[in-house]
Amino acid sequence: MNVRHVVDDRTEGRNAAVPVHALASLVRRPTAWWSGATSAIRFAPRGWWRRPPFLPLPDSRYWRFRMETAFGDEEALPALDDLVTAIHWSRRARRRQR
Repeated sequence: MNVRHVVDDRTEGRNAAVPVHALASLVRRPTAWWSGATSAIRFAPRGWWRRPPFLPLPDSRYWRFRMETAFGDEEALPALDDLVTAIHWSRRARRRQR
């Protein structure tokens, strides 16, 4: 099963700081805007536009899994530079696959 396609029923418990945190890191780096938008869509669950808050936010279970595997704590908030680095890495990796 692909975690990306699992809908989390606990959207009320979603950490609102995560999207704001990610957006803040991208606003300071215009070169990462396109890659950041692409990454947001890739991490968003299917049908994100049908459910509030109507934004391409990652499923909270998937986000917790990624934070646990990356930082050892599912409640971790990555450093702003880590987010931008990951976005740029993702873009380079997709280009190599072509």
